[in-house]
Amino acid sequence: HAMKPWLAAGAVFAGALLAGVCWNVHGDDGPVGKEAVRAFMRGKLDSSRDVLEGLVTEDFALIENGADRMRSMSKKAQWNSIKTDRYLQYSQEFRRATEQLAKAGREKKIDAAALSWTQVTLCCVNCHRYARDVAMAGLNIPMDRLMSASITSPENER
Repeated sequence: HAMKPWLAAGAVFAGALLAGVCWNVHGDDGPVGKEAVRAFMRGKLDSSRDVLEGLVTEDFALIENGADRMRSMSKKAQWNSIKTDRYLQYSQEFRRATEQLAKAGREKKIDAAALSWTQVTLCCVNCHRYARDVAMAGLNIPMDRLMSASITSPENER
């Protein structure tokens, strides 16, 4: 199957999005450091790539497994960076979207999977926009606790 233009655009956008905004978070045991956030974001990106590869090759196991990993990650301390009702709502929407994506993979429904992937991407866009707004306004989280963390390897930083 040829890759549909909207899927290609969505893939590029999702990859850029997942490589984007990260911030220092606090788990139950205190701050989660920059390296832990970097590793966490690398895992999200890897799962995202698996979903995209599954979509373009119709490898439904990759779609399902990538969606399941992303949903599982959304329950980790590194995910819970902002303690607001709105952030909780975004996280719940993400979990529902990844569940629908995994279901489409299990049921081998490529069009449903592509549509669900679009919904996952929109969830990410909306939540990351909100997180940037919170960071810029200094709402809920002191600015010194927010940071930008690259998901590139440390040796690539200059």
